Amino acid sequence: MNNKKQRIPTVMYHSIGIVNRKWHWNFLTCPYKVFEDQLKWLKKMGYNTVNFQEVYDHIMNDKPIPKKAVFLNFDDGYLDNYVFAYPLLKKYGMKGTVFVNPDFVDKSNELRPNLDDVAAKEIDELKVDGFCNWAELKKMDEEGVIDVQSHAKTHTWYPISDKIIDFRKPGDDYIWMDWNSRPNEKDQLQYIDWNKVNLGEAIFEHEKALTSKRVFINQDFQEELNRFVMTNGGASFFDQSDWRDKLNSVSDDLRLKHKVIVGEETYDDYLNRVRHELEFSKTEIEKNVGKEVHFICWPGGSGTKDSLKISTDLGYLMSTAAGDLTNEERKKITNSPDNKLNRIARFTPVMFNSWSKDDENSVIKYSPGYFFVLQIMRFKNTYFAKFWMKYLGYAIVKLNKFNV
Repeated sequence: MNNKKQRIPTVMYHSIGIVNRKWHWNFLTCPYKVFEDQLKWLKKMGYNTVNFQEVYDHIMNDKPIPKKAVFLNFDDGYLDNYVFAYPLLKKYGMKGTVFVNPDFVDKSNELRPNLDDVAAKEIDELKVDGFCNWAELKKMDEEGVIDVQSHAKTHTWYPISDKIIDFRKPGDDYIWMDWNSRPNEKDQLQYIDWNKVNLGEAIFEHEKALTSKRVFINQDFQEELNRFVMTNGGASFFDQSDWRDKLNSVSDDLRLKHKVIVGEETYDDYLNRVRHELEFSKTEIEKNVGKEVHFICWPGGSGTKDSLKISTDLGYLMSTAAGDLTNEERKKITNSPDNKLNRIARFTPVMFNSWSKDDENSVIKYSPGYFFVLQIMRFKNTYFAKFWMKYLGYAIVKLNKFNV
């Protein structure tokens, strides 16, 4: 252990594995070979990984922490965290933390094959779609490789007004509509099942579940929009250049027939729902993994001043930075005892991000090991890293010489 105060670089991942182009959020997948290269370089340069409890104890209580500490975490609990991230972390003697939403935990009970169980030629045959089950989460946690903590319950979005901003159509990315209409199937809904999408349904103005009071939409209104689309060609209806004008006209007529909003949360309703989300996640993980849960990652940065207070009341000790902070406030978070905040700042290890959902050529380049270490050093406020990131790193990114 090292008694010296440290800034702890905190690295955010989601999926670790094989990029699936059919997944509309495939930019969240860091290729497992790139991830392994990052771990190799961490090992080579003498870095030590820590979990959330160690981070908290160092920042808030000045407890010693391994020298050159790095905190790796994974949001959402994807199955490939068990299939790829877990065996690779074990291989290099490292550890991390996964943030889990109980709504998405797979309902199976058996451990599924991972990287340790197959030969190299069989890697492409591994099942990686979907989310971890409780048995897999418990195994990773009990071995001390991947610590399981909270990501709230639902990780979804809810309507907040009757303002229509879009309609369900082929190729859209409103998968949260499916999560909300089929909550018991969420563990099987990493991808949109177009056979079950209610084409034509209105997309109302919405916010992340934890951030705002929600409204409840009249399902008769939605069903009539869907019926109109299905009786006018189904998916082919959207091949018409004026499909949006037609749906806007139909929805205007339906507003004369149906009350669009049939219920609305009060402020107290909202607070009680947030409390339920945070408490349910905590108790479900504790029950199924067999441990105490003290830390939370806000889904999509959806923490608010209200939810922060509730989380503290429920026994959460520290969380990730969220939308309740301004950009300037977030920049001041150093993840160190010199700045005793119960929030941590994170970064994603990418060289550059040219992703746009409207551009099929968009790409995110996850950092190869040498560049990843420079990012770690920069967070630790190392002059050497800042120099090379500015000059060598800039040239590498712009010239795109390394195709990783």
